[in-house]
Amino acid sequence: MNPAMSSWVALRRRAPIEPGQSVLVLGATGNAGAMAVQVAKRLGGGRVVGAGRDLDRLRALTPAGADVTIQLTDDVKATDDALAAAAAEVDIVIDYLWGRPALRAMIALLTARADRSRAMNWIQIGAVAGPTIELPSVALRSANFRLQGSGQGSVSREVYLAELPSLIHEINSGAIAGQSELDAVGGCRSSMEPGRRPRRAHRAPAADGHHPSRSALNTTRARPGRIAAQRARNAATYTSTGELSTPASYPRRATVDAP
Repeated sequence: MNPAMSSWVALRRRAPIEPGQSVLVLGATGNAGAMAVQVAKRLGGGRVVGAGRDLDRLRALTPAGADVTIQLTDDVKATDDALAAAAAEVDIVIDYLWGRPALRAMIALLTARADRSRAMNWIQIGAVAGPTIELPSVALRSANFRLQGSGQGSVSREVYLAELPSLIHEINSGAIAGQSELDAVGGCRSSMEPGRRPRRAHRAPAADGHHPSRSALNTTRARPGRIAAQRARNAATYTSTGELSTPASYPRRATVDAP
């Protein structure tokens, strides 16, 4: 499936974006995340915020449609403050990270939100930073916070097939660029630099259905093959204690109100 399909379906079917709504893409420096920034803008997003760890790729998101970019760092307090300042009022969050980074972002955004009764739709798509979170119940009670997933299962095969032609049209028209094109625009470091592993190449089948030799590899569809490294970059160690008053406030485990 094309990496752009995840955000395309999420913003058209799971939480349909309305013209002018604001969107935060969490994990925007991955291939799917970078395309999600463009998809959000293309579908009418008024203000699109991209957040990720790779600074070079963040810079490439500005000409691709991001109005604001935020670098996710190991400085938890600085990252929380940056997210709260730039994205507390967003309408939709597209989340490719999950794990502790997503939990920290939820806390920061909901705590700083001016009107917590205004809906925030959080669409969980990827989990490169971890498969689980411990979400305090107060996060759901204290805000109009709508958490849902988007992927195969929550979206039917028929829906994916119905959306495919319009997405292909956008990609073929050049409205949505892949990561390699964004890297070229943003001047990102080459994947062949010393000390960096090359991107995996995918073989293009010949007309008779057979795969060609390695010399005929089609590298235009190359994708990063460093999943473990990506998880390490995106995952950060977070701690939280205290009350709801500050972004670092939700307890790690939810408490149940007395009846």
